[in-house]
Amino acid sequence: MLLLDKTEHTQEVTQQLNLLFKEKGLDLELKTWSELAPFYQAVVRLYNGMFGVVKVIIAILVLFSIANTMTMSVFERVKEIGTLRAIGTKKSGILKLFLWEGFLIGIIGAVLGIITGILVAQGINLCGGIYISPPPGMTTGYNALILIVPGVLLYSFLSTVVISTISSLYPALRATRLSIVESLGHN
Repeated sequence: MLLLDKTEHTQEVTQQLNLLFKEKGLDLELKTWSELAPFYQAVVRLYNGMFGVVKVIIAILVLFSIANTMTMSVFERVKEIGTLRAIGTKKSGILKLFLWEGFLIGIIGAVLGIITGILVAQGINLCGGIYISPPPGMTTGYNALILIVPGVLLYSFLSTVVISTISSLYPALRATRLSIVESLGHN
């Protein structure tokens, strides 16, 4: 049995060892841990699929909630939009204004969400983690701790900012279509 510090080098090390075995004339069979644990691979694929679906659902919810917020912002600021257009602001300026607003909402939401997530994760870890019942073939369960992964935090931040900016596009386009006269006369 050989234990590697980093599992991403498994394929590389396997190839080197197989080459070494051939050179030395050794009739040895080399199996990686993933080949010996097909159940684990199936569970990982299942979890990745489930988490992928959850990510899509959350992205759709964020998209629609921010689009709704931005649409309400447009309706509440019709006179303001009319005034800006009357003093010479171009449609592209109005579009940029609402896109920037969506972008800033995304940044603030992402930062607050990440901070909240880290605090909740640390709280769970301080309480001993989440109890996981014993897997098949084992008699005792274990407490799982939440690992804060910087790459996941970066992905969460960027996806939130991008989704919020994209979701503000439709309301921003609606704001540019308002006529100056109708906007100024709106109650």
